[in-house]
Amino acid sequence: MLRSIARAGSVVGLSALLVLTVALASASAPATSSAGLHGFAQPWASNNTGGVAVVFESPFPEVTLIQNANTSVAADLQIDGILELAAGASAHPRVVAVALPLSISHFNGTPPGSRPAPWAFNLTATLEVYPTDLPLWNGTPAQPPTPLGPPFGQATLRVGYTAAAKTDGTGEVAVGWTVTGWPWTSSGDILALESHFTMAPAANLWTCSGSSPLTQVSCPGHEVSVASGGTVLWNSGLVGIEEDNASGPTAAVQWSPTLSLGGPVNGTAQVTSGLDVSSPGSVELLLGGVAADATSVSGSMTLALSPQTPVVTIVPPLGPVTGSPIVYVVSAAAFAALAAAGIWWYRRRAAQAEEEL
Repeated sequence: MLRSIARAGSVVGLSALLVLTVALASASAPATSSAGLHGFAQPWASNNTGGVAVVFESPFPEVTLIQNANTSVAADLQIDGILELAAGASAHPRVVAVALPLSISHFNGTPPGSRPAPWAFNLTATLEVYPTDLPLWNGTPAQPPTPLGPPFGQATLRVGYTAAAKTDGTGEVAVGWTVTGWPWTSSGDILALESHFTMAPAANLWTCSGSSPLTQVSCPGHEVSVASGGTVLWNSGLVGIEEDNASGPTAAVQWSPTLSLGGPVNGTAQVTSGLDVSSPGSVELLLGGVAADATSVSGSMTLALSPQTPVVTIVPPLGPVTGSPIVYVVSAAAFAALAAAGIWWYRRRAAQAEEEL
């Protein structure tokens, strides 16, 4: 949802933002109908964690968190694709196969209803796997590569969502994902999940090498400097990204540093994370690992949004006026006396001028 806002013009973007606000207003009453970004005019599922509303616009793997105190502040996490990458060191590795979750009509799942958090539900779909032979993130905007032929197999994507509220009112949604039955093209390749993280309004983006999101002034890491054409970062030691504004940490995505592998391997693989940052508030996120013909690959992420409202101070506010009431009375009387004297002097000078004439 927010991704569409970020890439839209001012009029279209404003309309999309109004739809986002309507979604928040419907947070206590999930509903389904037709028309909208994925064919739904109202949220397919929505709920509230206290300080933050949780909205699923449609039965697709995309979740939006919205501050209750300020509905213009929101964070969105959308799963864009499943990619098989050829092994090798490159800022734009070669993608040899792709499955596109947003290309189907919908995922199968039952919305959680209006019960309060914590609550959980799953979305599942069988996706076609297509061949491709294109470099990753070698275009603008960044997105999964285009298929270059008919599908050669299928894979199942299962995404589980669990929403909860922290004691400080922060809204969190844990996202667990599993890919099963991937038709490998090479046993040495990397299987990765590609997602898109959007924050509105955009703040300062940090990469995190430790700690849970939103638990301190800023996560241990480095602020991302975004180049004019975008910035691509690869790192096997990161565990999250965080948006910080004048009030402190606002939104974050955290992920597990390992993947769970099923099948012949039955083990784990270290996660290599990739970031394509087109702007501080728009990040394409890739989480993958060498899966070695595994029959299933599982990972996890957490999307979090603070309930606090960003502090934007353009003009410093005036401080409160304090003092003794007697001083105010004396000052007011003195000012009135001076004003009266000035009027008397003006009238006297006017009378003298008339006499001289």
